Amino acid sequence: MKFEVQGARYVNFDLEDETGFRRFHVHPVLYERVRRVFEKGINVPILIKYRILGGKNVINVEEVVDLQLLSQKYDDKDISLNLLANNPLAKVNWKKVKKKGILPISMAIRETKSTILGVIHDFRYYQIKTGLMAFVKVTDHEKSIDCLIWPDLLENDKVKELLELSFKERKILLLQIEKMKKRKGESGMSFNITNIIKIIKK
Repeated sequence: MKFEVQGARYVNFDLEDETGFRRFHVHPVLYERVRRVFEKGINVPILIKYRILGGKNVINVEEVVDLQLLSQKYDDKDISLNLLANNPLAKVNWKKVKKKGILPISMAIRETKSTILGVIHDFRYYQIKTGLMAFVKVTDHEKSIDCLIWPDLLENDKVKELLELSFKERKILLLQIEKMKKRKGESGMSFNITNIIKIIKK
């Protein structure tokens, strides 16, 4: 990533993915709020929310999040031990569940969109311009994934209630997830939670 300041009007920066370089524009008010992210240098993983203005292919950045501040590193061995200890998903009849179109995480990560069962292993809220978002770690009986919940879903009080209840009481949730497009060199968080449908009773 490289960026340049164009007077007091806006900031430009370039990102590269598998299709090549694309130029993004940041309003100076937003830039002042997130400038520490840019000042870290070119190898910082970031999450960008943007919209394309008109037909001019001008990509206007609406939010920038530093993933290094939000991503918590987990030891795979610790996760495995945690999942095996009193795991509420251990007794799920997965053969029966799959017939209903619900996938274990190990299979869901290969799909663009899918429905899964999972327990919220960890989460944290993050305030952005458009509202409250959440970074969530979802686990089932064998695997975990990092997911993102955008403000338009999280503003639903029922969604927040189910999220926090699953985390506190290890309740099983029926979730819908969608794979996010990865850019070159990106790793880690790669799924959006598009809906938290309900709690599944054991």
